[in-house]
Amino acid sequence: MDLRTFITGVGVVALCFFGIPIRIDDKKLAEHRLKFQSFTQQYNKGYVMDQNEYDMRFELFQNSLKMIEELNSLRSGENSAYYGLTEFSDLSQEEFMHYKLHPLLSKRLRKHPGHYVSATFRNHDHHHNRLKKRAVESDLPQKVDWREKGAVTPVNNQKTCGACWAFSTVQTVESMNFLKTGQLIKLSVQQAIDCARNGNMGCDGGDTCSLLMWLANNK
Repeated sequence: MDLRTFITGVGVVALCFFGIPIRIDDKKLAEHRLKFQSFTQQYNKGYVMDQNEYDMRFELFQNSLKMIEELNSLRSGENSAYYGLTEFSDLSQEEFMHYKLHPLLSKRLRKHPGHYVSATFRNHDHHHNRLKKRAVESDLPQKVDWREKGAVTPVNNQKTCGACWAFSTVQTVESMNFLKTGQLIKLSVQQAIDCARNGNMGCDGGDTCSLLMWLANNK
């Protein structure tokens, strides 16, 4: 075997090792681009005409896909949590915290605790410190999906309104009413945001416990 033949053989082998990963990466990138295109259409993203922002959002979207893949790889069975894309999958963690988590709320809670939880509720007999421990039965089902039983209304989108306290409480009351009456009635979250002002501050934050007290006193 002459030197030229040997070098050619080594080159072919090297191409096999380096070329295949490149093809795989290109295929995955193409799949990600198709998913991102579908994502921008589904959630009506407004940056599709801005190439710089589009590229930045696509990179964040790829990070979300990687995280989803890693989390789903940890599933221990069919009943484990399954992760997927949401309308926030093109946001950075900093953006999500800024627009959705209202970091100043905890400071307001510490400064004005009475605005959120009334003294009446804090002294209520059903306070968590007085709850009795209940025995857990061993024959419980593997899972319970209340959607299949028609006990939950569709998911709401609160957008940038910091009223998770109202959305979560109202939808819980809707489900509790269904379990009691068999009727799934859509209730008004907006009424709770506008009217339950016993320490709550509308889209600037509130407390589920004070809303429950307001509902009990105004039924």
